[in-house]
Amino acid sequence: MRFRVWGVCALVLLLIAPLAGRIQAAGVVGIGTPESCTQEALQNVLNSGGLVTFDCGGAHTIAITSPRMISVTTTIDGAGLITLDGGGVSIILQAQSDVPLLTLQNLRLINAFNNNPNQQINGAAVSTYYRTNVTVINCTFENNITDSTFVNTNRNLDFGGGAIYVHTGTLTVQNSVFTDNQSIDGAGGALHVLHGNVVIEDTTFENNQATGYGGAFYNDGVLNPSGFLVFRRTTFIGNSGNGQGGAVFAYLYAREPNTTTTIEDSRFIDNSLGMDAVNHSFGGALRLGSGRVLVKNTVFSGNTAVRQGGAIWSGEAAAIVLDNVTISDNHATDPNVGYGGAIKVSNSRGFTINNSTIAYNTAGEVSGGLFDSPATLRNTIVVFNTASNNSNGSQNCNRTYASGGGNIQSALLGPKDVRCAAGITFADPLLLPLANNGGLTETHALPANSPAVDRGVNLYCSEKDQRGIFRPFDGNWDGSNLCDSGAYELRDFNLPNAIGAAPYRNAFDVSSPTLSWGRFVDATGYALEIDNNSDFSSVNFRYENLAADANEFLVPDVLPGGVWYWRVQAKNPNGTWGGWSVPDSFLILVP
Repeated sequence: MRFRVWGVCALVLLLIAPLAGRIQAAGVVGIGTPESCTQEALQNVLNSGGLVTFDCGGAHTIAITSPRMISVTTTIDGAGLITLDGGGVSIILQAQSDVPLLTLQNLRLINAFNNNPNQQINGAAVSTYYRTNVTVINCTFENNITDSTFVNTNRNLDFGGGAIYVHTGTLTVQNSVFTDNQSIDGAGGALHVLHGNVVIEDTTFENNQATGYGGAFYNDGVLNPSGFLVFRRTTFIGNSGNGQGGAVFAYLYAREPNTTTTIEDSRFIDNSLGMDAVNHSFGGALRLGSGRVLVKNTVFSGNTAVRQGGAIWSGEAAAIVLDNVTISDNHATDPNVGYGGAIKVSNSRGFTINNSTIAYNTAGEVSGGLFDSPATLRNTIVVFNTASNNSNGSQNCNRTYASGGGNIQSALLGPKDVRCAAGITFADPLLLPLANNGGLTETHALPANSPAVDRGVNLYCSEKDQRGIFRPFDGNWDGSNLCDSGAYELRDFNLPNAIGAAPYRNAFDVSSPTLSWGRFVDATGYALEIDNNSDFSSVNFRYENLAADANEFLVPDVLPGGVWYWRVQAKNPNGTWGGWSVPDSFLILVP
């Protein structure tokens, strides 16, 4: 009998459900209309955790006037349609301690504001307590502000994180954008991580600001003795801070020497650092602490600090390796204590620089390029860095470093100027302007006649240059495959086929000549053009898909008598074409 009553009730419910409208499924915010997607509806779903999605009838902004609380593992997926807007009055998401994982994906979080007097609460868009892990995928954080003025009277750097704050957890960020976030009277304009591990990939930080350290990013220590900070394919542009780290303050502890900071394929552009209350201004782009540091395939340009390290500053006990790095046009501006326009490192473990280009940096007082600390230079270009002291002393460097060979320095400017490395070559490498020459980061390209071409020592060359082009290559065509000095490897097929041959190289008494050239060692194919104009303005004949191992070509067409011009182009291993060779000429004697 009881079974029959339940069956009747179920039938009634099924009959009336369509009249009541759609019933919200678990984990979904909204029932298909904008009006149903409120902060209260969001909180109701967050209470249960799991996967949270939205059904708001399309793109929608949810106003947040008080923090949405998270206490269990949760994934919030906005599908690229949802914006959470703090309206300049509230934290947006607040996670309790020990949440195993909070994942945000395909969301915009904007206009959050945090000036909470509870000193444990930091971060405006995402605020976490202890031991909570945060993952961010394909999200935008814009104009979020953490103001610590009321709780941070001693300017404690443990406060901050304009967008996100993580304490004793792991922060993972992928394919996201952080723009115009701020930390007032705190550190980390966008991100603040205290005793946590970090992986950031394919992400842009632009115009974030901190009153204290780390204009975009700040950390103090990592999660364990093998903890890590990782930045891959990440751009920091136009961020600003005060004291230390205009873009990034990456601080590991000397008591944990096996912790690591890795920066790869990244860009630090136009970041700046002002003075703090104790007159520090160290590291216009990047401030490093201890541990093992690798900076690879990365560019620093246009960064500025007032006092030391226009691009990079490090103290403590970091063991730093720079590999395929370009540091160009950075500045330490103070006329009295402006040291190290490019790099200022002062520690016992020193640094090693491999195949890097350090050029056109300036210091207000001493050493436009490198300042202080033990170092070894290998296959590195250090040129046209300047310091404004009256004696022309220490222009590129303030001391002579150990050498692995293959280094180039611009000429000394006087008896008080310093040789940067033992046995260094003094020469102008003829660097071309900083530009996108392929790959993910800007480089100074080398022309074919640069003395840096084939100047390096292969023992210290990475497999690829800063752009990802394979090394070494016989760029001067002398039969020896040697890597180039600096971060750029010349691999274009752009040398003359016949040096000094004029007015023509060959005369043929046949109408279909065989043309030959010096092979491009790693070519995967060739193209060839023939024209009766030296500027190739009306190419008469073009031949493509010539074999990779070819070094000659029998012209299949019949050429009329007279002077002809030709050039050849090689295809690189990555499928791109090199430059055209300098045109050669020949004469057809047949009428």
